[in-house]
Amino acid sequence: MLQQINPQLNRSFRNKKDVLIDFESKTKELRVQFTEQLRLMDTRLEWESAVLLELNEFYRRRAEIEEQYSKDLKKLFSSRVEKLHMLERHRSVPGASSYSLFKFYKTVLGITHSQSVNHGVVAKIFSTKMAPRFTDIRENSAKLFQKCKEMCIAGQDEVMENVRQVGQSLRTYQIAYGQAAQAEAKLLAAKDDRRRLEEAGQSGSASGVEKRLKQLDKTVERRREKYDSTKHKALRERNDYLLQLESANACLRKYFSDDMPDILDCMACGFHNSLARAAMMHLNTEDTMKQRQESFVRLFMDTMSQLDAKQDKLHFLQTSQLAFTEPKALKFVAHKGDPINQVCANQSDVLNELESRYNNLQTLIKNTGLESDELWKTLEAAEQSWLSEISVSDYYVNEMFCQAMKESQSGISGDFAADSSQQPEQRNADTDKKRAWENGEFYLGKFAEYMRKNCQLTRSRARAAAISRALGRESGMAPPPLPTKPRKKSIIKVNAQLIGSGKPKLFGG
Repeated sequence: MLQQINPQLNRSFRNKKDVLIDFESKTKELRVQFTEQLRLMDTRLEWESAVLLELNEFYRRRAEIEEQYSKDLKKLFSSRVEKLHMLERHRSVPGASSYSLFKFYKTVLGITHSQSVNHGVVAKIFSTKMAPRFTDIRENSAKLFQKCKEMCIAGQDEVMENVRQVGQSLRTYQIAYGQAAQAEAKLLAAKDDRRRLEEAGQSGSASGVEKRLKQLDKTVERRREKYDSTKHKALRERNDYLLQLESANACLRKYFSDDMPDILDCMACGFHNSLARAAMMHLNTEDTMKQRQESFVRLFMDTMSQLDAKQDKLHFLQTSQLAFTEPKALKFVAHKGDPINQVCANQSDVLNELESRYNNLQTLIKNTGLESDELWKTLEAAEQSWLSEISVSDYYVNEMFCQAMKESQSGISGDFAADSSQQPEQRNADTDKKRAWENGEFYLGKFAEYMRKNCQLTRSRARAAAISRALGRESGMAPPPLPTKPRKKSIIKVNAQLIGSGKPKLFGG
């Protein structure tokens, strides 16, 4: 039974207002944190685009001065090392020198500084094959980032919607308990009036007392019914508030612990693989040159082995902890006079309602789990299809050197670049790009759907767990824990044949 709070109603209203203001303040802080996440992601994309543009310009410039040998190459290195330091000291990207992209560029400059003998074939390769690759990587990264940003915003909107529902439940809960408190105060006041009337009847004249007592009895009964009704409503609103709180906290926890890292992984889909392919073309060019230096080969191989998407993501999260750290879970804010802080079913109609909701949730969890498993299988198939499109071994240029040697020996001057038809596999570049991106869009669509299903499953399990505890079910009957999603493969991993043991994963596995 609620305590007598009639003398403290005004204070209760003030406390309710303070609770709502505090909740709104926390909601604004969460919204600011989400905004900061998007800003940091935008900043990183701009920085990567700047580095990729710099790489594109670097290879074009190097193609122009390749035939001028050591002196011009040293001049190129001097003109780019300053830009390298600027990127390293980029304020918006702390720890820039630890990213794979930055290490790759730094290694390229070191190689350029150490290389002193080059010829026309290298210039042709750099101008027609290497430079366009970084433009393609930049364009694909921008498309991929836009899709991932939309998924990130959708996840943030879902979290904020759950938080908003918590706020609505909190307001409804506070109002319901305030009404219950007022009903109780009126009931106590009616009882006091009747008691005083009885005492007055015993000590004085009894004329008219009996009639007034009957009227007060009716008033007491009517207010008792009103009190029971408001108390029952307050109990239901408190249960709804607690369930929504569990759901919102589960959604918030999943977003920061699962969704956000997965989205960052998805942002790097194919990025490091494409960088590795560009690096392989450069490396194959140097391998084919007879007078290349062994130290250059070792240095470049080390750089390729460090193209690690997982390490880049970890570094990005470590340097941006404030934006990507999961905030504290939302706590239950009890109405004054309500000592219960969990879902309870101490009335038969509430018990029946919770049992019905629990059964419905179990059915939903089962169906959603099956849908999630099917989506994961489709996701794996889409990943393989995408990998087959973006992991083409199109970086071998040996034939161009052979053709140049034949033309040089026969005394033929002019353009000695090997025709693309001499390659083992003839592919139409535009068609391949379009097909690869179509597969990528299909994969991203399934990935977004998979995230939504898992988020729905997480919320349902949180609600079911809270109801199960309220119903006193055995631990064996409680909803099973959220299964660990398969982590067999990853779109992010760089070809093991290219860089050895480096195996970054999409989902951190």
